[in-house]
Amino acid sequence: MNFKKIDIYHLRGILSIVFFSFLSFILVGQSKPIGNANDPKAKKILDKIKSAYEKNKSSEVVFELVIETPGSKPEKQNGKLVQEGRSLLR
Repeated sequence: MNFKKIDIYHLRGILSIVFFSFLSFILVGQSKPIGNANDPKAKKILDKIKSAYEKNKSSEVVFELVIETPGSKPEKQNGKLVQEGRSLLR
């Protein structure tokens, strides 16, 4: 095989083209919303939750997380999050 020698300036140019091509693909992929981004029913529900959330000075969430992996038993994890003002307590 016969390879040509590439100097640093050509390599830098090639890497710049590859980088900016990759970056443009990422930016184009992020610009399109998934589904209907202007759903009035969803907005109404979220606004109702937001107003209820903002009325409280503190919030508490109790949750159970179930992790299911094929071929093994489900793993359960319980947790509680408490928020007072702007701080989050565990």
